[in-house]
Amino acid sequence: MSYGATKYRQDYATSSPVERGHGELAARRLKIYAFDPQLGRRRKHRISIEVPYEKLDETTDESGRVRSVPTGRLVSIVDYDAHADCHYDLVDLDSPQILYGGGLEPTVDDPMFHQQMLYAVTMKVVSNFERALGRRLDFERLTVLPHAFQGRNAFFEPSTNSLCFGYFMASPDNPGENLPNQWIFTCLSSDIVVHEMTHAVIHRLRPHYLEPTNPDVYAFHEAMADIVAIFQHFAFPGVLADAIQASKGDLSKPGPLLELARQFGHSTGGSAALRSAAGEAEVDPGMYERTFEPHDRGSVLVSAVFAAFFATYTTRVADLIRLATGGTGLLGEGHLHPDLVNRLTQEASDTAQRVLDLCIRAFDYLPPIDVTFGDFLRALVTADTELNPDDPYDLRANLVDAFLARGIHPEGAFSLNESSLLWDEPAEALIDDPLEEEFFASLSGYEAQRWGSVKKKQLERKQYDRTRVSSILHAWAVAHATEMGLEPHSRDDCPIRVRGFHTMIGVGDDGQLLTEAVVQFLQTPKATMPELGGLTPRAGVTVIFSGDGTPRYVIPKPLRAPGGTPDPDDDRMRKMRHFVDDCARRDPHFAWAGEAYDPRLHMTKRFSFALLHQEIEAARRGQADGN
Repeated sequence: MSYGATKYRQDYATSSPVERGHGELAARRLKIYAFDPQLGRRRKHRISIEVPYEKLDETTDESGRVRSVPTGRLVSIVDYDAHADCHYDLVDLDSPQILYGGGLEPTVDDPMFHQQMLYAVTMKVVSNFERALGRRLDFERLTVLPHAFQGRNAFFEPSTNSLCFGYFMASPDNPGENLPNQWIFTCLSSDIVVHEMTHAVIHRLRPHYLEPTNPDVYAFHEAMADIVAIFQHFAFPGVLADAIQASKGDLSKPGPLLELARQFGHSTGGSAALRSAAGEAEVDPGMYERTFEPHDRGSVLVSAVFAAFFATYTTRVADLIRLATGGTGLLGEGHLHPDLVNRLTQEASDTAQRVLDLCIRAFDYLPPIDVTFGDFLRALVTADTELNPDDPYDLRANLVDAFLARGIHPEGAFSLNESSLLWDEPAEALIDDPLEEEFFASLSGYEAQRWGSVKKKQLERKQYDRTRVSSILHAWAVAHATEMGLEPHSRDDCPIRVRGFHTMIGVGDDGQLLTEAVVQFLQTPKATMPELGGLTPRAGVTVIFSGDGTPRYVIPKPLRAPGGTPDPDDDRMRKMRHFVDDCARRDPHFAWAGEAYDPRLHMTKRFSFALLHQEIEAARRGQADGN
């Protein structure tokens, strides 16, 4: 045990539920593997985490006893083992022994612990998103299957709104740090669970990011899932303190803290984790353009975000290192002083949380369709400038440098100066016609009722407020379609609809409250373009409104050049067709199937999380076998 970890482990020794001052439970403490069972053989990697307390669904067992099941507002654990064709008994997370004992002890061979860990880790992801976005998530309850099938895979399935986790036997010849033919459960890998849950949350925030309209769309999905999974490691103080002690404060060094799914990687015949965010010895600025596979292309974005994190963390702790070394900046041999480890741990945790919060909060500043890595950089810069204009540790500059070094260039920006990377201000015609005051009154009424009781009158009021808000927004969009880059609504073949809306509330570094509204508009032509391989060409725009109804940012993805006429040869359409053709050329059937096979017709089938994960796993097995 490292000295710096002692204090934090003592903090986790008390497992009883956390109570608010008036006696209500505020958080539920549950035990999990910090990484996976392979690393969990060591006690320090079996930890307790806090998730928001919620009332769980109840059921009555055969004896007539009422039991709680791990099903809440957003997540429902359903433990049906499809391979064995059986249901496992569900854990009662509200039983006194579990509630006040901090949950079941981590173990590989108890399905009830599998359920507990899935519930805890998925709800931790929810907590991170709700913290960063400043609002409660609201989506159809996810079905989570700990033992969905026997196989080397885990994935989010949008068509059934479910998270499916497989289990399999480790390689008999090269199992890594596992027994040959040992059972490996993907639901016991914290990284895999976070990764898949993040896919589900992203789908709720931006459902059209499942349409592969450019090579960045699915890569962005994969990158964000990895970013959330790896940054969640930094929420485990004891684990983080150990990593700081082992690396002497240099968090960019390889190690479990920056690795993703170590046991999965070893058990499938590999000698390393599935992926890693460790710092690179040398950055390849051409990798982004050369890389096509979504996981590999996403790793470029992951490396950019973590490079910015490492640089910002280094700046934040520079004074501590100078104090600890008498101004030399050179740490000596042996263990770091425990006080230094504690301070570095706090700075690392705070920096990681800020970067993670920013990556999540940037969703409010992204277009509703056709996202690119360059869009994400502009969203990051805009979102952070809004809440933290001073940026004392140069996080935004570090992000720009990291993206630029990897060849990621945002479109539409005049330069890489911060002011140029902010999303554009609206046209004067939009600023001169703000939303009527009744909009925010109706929006506030809708969101207040949204989380209240479900009594009939309140539901009726809620529906009235939602309808009223949608009506106001739709009328405004119809009046200003052209200024937002959309087609005039008078065209029957291109109707405008309100995709979604919500308030955005944040507190800046200056302590001031920032209240805005985020609205997504979508326009889908009725005519299709066969050359897009089944994809639907859409236009979309995200508009940020200030508290007085004035539009502040307009983030468009038009079907035409601004001020022009609808044109299938517009730059965005050309790029989409080029991507479809590129996918077709890469289809292995294309080389021998002849003209009767048109791979462009399979765009919507080619891209699914289950299929992508199978392909990457097949590639890993091929590498392990020397093929």
